[in-house]
This record gives sequence, C-alpha cells and structure tokens, in this order.
Amino acid sequence: MEPENVKSGRDVPLPAPDERKPAPEQLEELLAYAKRVLPYFEPLPQYDLDTAYGKIRAGFLHIFGKGRSTMPQKLFCYFGIPGHASENSRVSGMLLIHGGAGQAYAQWVEAWMERGYAALTLDLYGNMPLENGDYAYNFMEAEEEHAYRPTSTGMCNGGFDLAHPGEPVTGQGMFHVIAANILAGNLLRAQPFVDESRVGVTGISWGGVSASILIGFEQRFAFAVPVYGSAFLEQCRTYFHDWYRDADCAALWEAGKRLHKFRRPILWINDANDDAFSANSTTLSFLHSVHGTLCLKYDLPHTHKFDIEEVFAFAEQVLHDGTPLPVFEQTACREWGRAFSLKTNLPASEDARVRLYYLAQPMSYRREGEVTKMEQQFYHAPDGAVLEGNVVKVRVPREACAYFIELWKGDVMTSSPLVEFPSCLSTQ
Repeated sequence: MEPENVKSGRDVPLPAPDERKPAPEQLEELLAYAKRVLPYFEPLPQYDLDTAYGKIRAGFLHIFGKGRSTMPQKLFCYFGIPGHASENSRVSGMLLIHGGAGQAYAQWVEAWMERGYAALTLDLYGNMPLENGDYAYNFMEAEEEHAYRPTSTGMCNGGFDLAHPGEPVTGQGMFHVIAANILAGNLLRAQPFVDESRVGVTGISWGGVSASILIGFEQRFAFAVPVYGSAFLEQCRTYFHDWYRDADCAALWEAGKRLHKFRRPILWINDANDDAFSANSTTLSFLHSVHGTLCLKYDLPHTHKFDIEEVFAFAEQVLHDGTPLPVFEQTACREWGRAFSLKTNLPASEDARVRLYYLAQPMSYRREGEVTKMEQQFYHAPDGAVLEGNVVKVRVPREACAYFIELWKGDVMTSSPLVEFPSCLSTQ
C-alpha cells in the first residue's frame, strides 16, 4: 500500500555563525549542523498529483531563515512516492536540483517514479503553483500572480548571487540553496519506504553547479550526476569565469576545492559545444574526481532535459548493479599524443561504436550581451577512432587543436576527456 504520510521533523532555527572564524570555516560548521536536522514538511494536498506510478505529494519544505533571522522560511516542493514503496519494499531515492529560471518540475519527479525511485525537488526561487494549478515559470510572473507566495526565502536568484563582500555567510543565496538541499536529502533518507543508503543527487545547468558544491559538504549521497554545470568554474571559458574571480567567492563556492571529499561515483555530463559551461571545466571536474565518469556529447542542447538516458543508466549501475556504462579504461590523456590505443570495458563481441570530434582552432568564447558563445565548432573525423574488439585505435587529425572521443553502447555513451594540445593553447 502506498505510504499515507511523509515523515517529517519540526522547525529548527539556524545557530548564529561564529564570526570570529573565517567564512569558509563558518560555512563548514553551519552545513554540518544542517546535516543533523530533519525538516518539517507541510503538506499542500490541493496541489497533489496522481500518476500511473504513484502519488506526487506537494508541500512546503521549511528551511532556515535568511541572514540572522531565526524565522523559518518555506520552499515549495514535489515529493514523488512510487505506489509499491513500503517499509518492506524500500526504494531508492533521488534529489533533483533545477537550474536557472527553473522550478519544481513534477515531470522530472514522475520520470524517476516511473523507474521505481522516490524523488524530491525544491523550487529554489520561492515560487509555487498558481491557484488554477498551472505553474508560473518566470520569477516576476509568479510574484505578480500567486495568491500565496512564501515570504523572503533567502534564495535570491536560486543561488546565482554567490558571494558579496561583507555579506554574512547566512545572507548568501548559495548558502540557502545548499542548506535547503541538505535538508531535502535528510527528508528523503528519513522515510521508512526509502533505502537511506541508496539516495543519489542530480542537477541540471546551475543545478549541476549546485550539485557539484553540495557533494563537497554532503558525502552521504550514493552518487551524483551534475549536468552541464560543473566544478572548476574558475577555469571555465564562458562568463561564469568572471563570477569566480573574487577570492572570497572562490573560497566559498568553487566546488573543485572540496571535490576530493566526495568518494562516491560521479557522472559529469555536458554538451561539448555548450555556450554556458565549457568542456574544459567538465574535463577538469572528471580528472579530479575520486570515482568519476565523463560524458561529453557532441550535441546535447542546453535545456531542462529530464530524459538523458545516461543519468538513469548510471543510477541503475551504481545502486542496482545495472549494466555498466561503456568507458575507456585509461584516462591519462595528457600522454596520449596523436596516435594511440585505448582499452574499453566492452566485451570483444559487444556491439558498440566510437566517434572522434576535434577543433581545428583553440577553444574560445565571445561575449554576446550578457552571455557567451563558443567561437568554434567540432568536426567529426570518420577515421579518427576505430573499435577493434574492446580496443579503440585513435589517429587524431594533424590540424586538431583539441579533441574528445565518444564511446557508445546502444543508446548510452561516455567519452574521453577533452584533450587540448599545449602547442595550440600557447597561441591563445
């Protein structure tokens, strides 16, 4: 029988930070406190949704107040519970973190319920459904039209504000994004119908950035899948690089500084041509992961995309001994050169395919208003990578300044890192 209620806690105030300590130490202590709190889930049954896979419950997750305030704040959320879940048949769980201008997507929750997972997603902008059940996508639209909207959530632009000089840690939007998602993870693990050891996290776009930061403070997730957004944005070649130039900001929110703490599997996914997050940052995130897998795709348009098959396959691989994603067994890419062989984990008889893509010029981005655009395009080299048994034989075109290799098995794939030749980088 489907669970009747969501087990939750009570409102707990956030303690005042010890401002005698450096901001990064304050941050560590405050988030360590958040890990011990079971938050209050306030049901909103008028927004519940029935699906073929079980009920999606709507409600407010009570979170910490902003700044020095001890008053609880609220974030709307959808919590999907598969109909077959019970204390005797516990299911895996997923925390879903949306990106910029996103919302709590019921469709995203349902996609995981279809696969047998409990799933929870927060609206990090402080929005909620309209009275007629529709969901306001735009922040300003929601502010004008909601009959009820939570008071100041402390999320600002879903964490887009990052750090500000002189702003206390508890007054920063990203702090509340990370703290709220820690609380959401606590709520998921506390459910008697959820296996607390099998809860993963994925985020899309800025949600991928948030997930990358989150796992540096919260190591209880069984795995993580940041999509588009990643760590090492200090070295990103898009406009996000500018956001991390401030040393105080980087000390708090550059995910690469704490990535080594997460010793569980991570799948990094990005479009090789992405205009928001450059593939070199994704590659660095992979190379500095304790247990990382990389998926650079030639064409993965930037959007809130819920049906990326690699994400589901990775979850099944990690949590349920599912079929492993195809991967290269060697990743010392700086030593590869232009002619080499790579072993894969595919049996010799396995049907698979490989594709090599390259840039004929060094990767760079140009400004277009408030955004950036990649100035080059990747070319496919038909004979650049050939699969023979379980070995990929590679010949990188002489004109290539950078390249990566896709490894496909059926409908899922991973990739090699992005390799950039130093001789080309020196000309930038």
